[in-house]
Amino acid sequence: MFPVFTVVFVLSLLFAGRIAYLRKKEAREDSEFWEREKAANLTPKRDITNLPYINIPIDKFPFDSCSLPAEEADIEMLRSLSGQKILNLVGKTNTDLKEAYGPQNLPELQACGDRFDQLETALLHLGQSRISAEDYPSALRFLEYAAGIRSDISTVYTALGDCYAALGQPRKIKNLISTVPSANLMLENKVLDHLNKLLPPELPPEENFTSEDK
Repeated sequence: MFPVFTVVFVLSLLFAGRIAYLRKKEAREDSEFWEREKAANLTPKRDITNLPYINIPIDKFPFDSCSLPAEEADIEMLRSLSGQKILNLVGKTNTDLKEAYGPQNLPELQACGDRFDQLETALLHLGQSRISAEDYPSALRFLEYAAGIRSDISTVYTALGDCYAALGQPRKIKNLISTVPSANLMLENKVLDHLNKLLPPELPPEENFTSEDK
């Protein structure tokens, strides 16, 4: 049987070794980041005219069905965003953008990404508001578009699944499940669990669609 002080000494060595390893790893990653950032800042300016900008189909949304005062601000937001340049930059860092398009384009690209955040938020709010009013067909119009532009807001997908369940459309829930792994959701497993629980017994949960299979 090992003396207590020997066990403590060994554990202390292991702990110290772990700390040293993590510090070296952090220093290496920090050095690599700044080297990459330095190179990104020297990237020539590139043409961003033909990027996959999002065109909002403003005339396709059921604004006439939105009769609640709380919906007015989100409707106005969608109208104001219509015609502006919008990009889904989810998962892209500033360094990624500078490497790809040059640092001179970064402010404009950031603005395009900010507009995407505003767009997906307004769509979600309107979808949730229509669900509260039990206007599921109108809610679908907002939420399906949000999912179609690959919103990274998890609630978009759970709310959309709730709409399909309320309308008796389990096949669409299954199709939605298949798209979730490509949406870069932080709460992907919770979203998949929620959607799988909405499936009726004759349509068992899709066990293939988990984050481990991404």
